[in-house]
Amino acid sequence: MMKSISFLLPLMVCGFIVFGCGFSDDDDRGQAPTIRAVYFYKNAATVPTSNVNVGDTVTAEVHLEDPDSDIVTLHIVIYDLSNPDTVYDGPAVYELDSVQVFAYTISKKLDAMFSAGEYRVDFQVVDEKGHASLIFRKKLYVSA
Repeated sequence: MMKSISFLLPLMVCGFIVFGCGFSDDDDRGQAPTIRAVYFYKNAATVPTSNVNVGDTVTAEVHLEDPDSDIVTLHIVIYDLSNPDTVYDGPAVYELDSVQVFAYTISKKLDAMFSAGEYRVDFQVVDEKGHASLIFRKKLYVSA
């Protein structure tokens, strides 16, 4: 009995390796883009900040990886944390081309008219095949 179990175990492991890896319909599921970092800049400054003033121009710089190099849209949703269940601005969907995704960095001006408060900004990128990155969240503090 012990001999047959020791013979079947390697066969089961080999079967799992052969049939369990790489043969699903979702072969390219691992090709989704990934957002690595997001930085906010105010009024064309070169130093990132999460603290801005009402009326400042706020630009988001999104750093990402994409194995396929085929990102087509950037999605941005802004929440006012004094009322986090309600969308403050967005979702804004920006169509991108290869010129806009330069060295895996996207820069976009946030179009929201911010009043004083604390905000959460959600970022997501989607590639040509419809693979979406995980949502990347970043806080932004606006002073009067």
